[in-house]
Amino acid sequence: MNESNQNFNSFDAEATVSHQNHSQELVRESTMSNNDSPQHCSPQKAASAENESLTGIMNWQRVAHKLREYNRKLLKKVNRLEEELAEIDNKFNKYVEKSRNSDMLLARQAEELESYQEQVALLMQQLAGSQQQIENQELLIKQVSNQHEVSLQQTAQLERECTLLQEKYNQKAFELATKEQESQKLQSELSQQQHSVLQQEAQLKSYQEATSRKEKAVSRN
Repeated sequence: MNESNQNFNSFDAEATVSHQNHSQELVRESTMSNNDSPQHCSPQKAASAENESLTGIMNWQRVAHKLREYNRKLLKKVNRLEEELAEIDNKFNKYVEKSRNSDMLLARQAEELESYQEQVALLMQQLAGSQQQIENQELLIKQVSNQHEVSLQQTAQLERECTLLQEKYNQKAFELATKEQESQKLQSELSQQQHSVLQQEAQLKSYQEATSRKEKAVSRN
């Protein structure tokens, strides 16, 4: 737009100077033609002066025609410059609108960036909290692992003790079974001995009864 104004001003000054020079030149020609006619002359000279006056009028008409033609050229040039100026103004307005839109876009992007930064800060806080929870969970897992290891050791100890107790139980059970077998054997032997004693007692009783009967029989005789 500034360039157009400069061009227009330059053209205006140039056109004005050119127009003035051209007009002055045409006027000078016309004046020179008029000045050639004398003020005091004879009838022949008066007729000649009248012809020269008509020639001067025609010169002025020619000057006016040239001025009108030059003015038309100037108007065309002015119209062309006005169109260029309008085009430049349009481009400038578009540039201003684009710049305004760019400013609005930058402002919106700045707001979005600030919002993103707030979200990032919030996520960082949440991440820090999550990391703390993870550390706590890892510590708890470590404690549970230690407890589990201790439990495994205790379980292994209990299994060893249980194995020893099972071995002792099996040994005691074997000894008990052996003693039961021995007891049953002794019980069988005892039963046999008791049966033998009863037989012997029965035999002894029978013998005693027989002896008693013999003694009674002898005493009667």
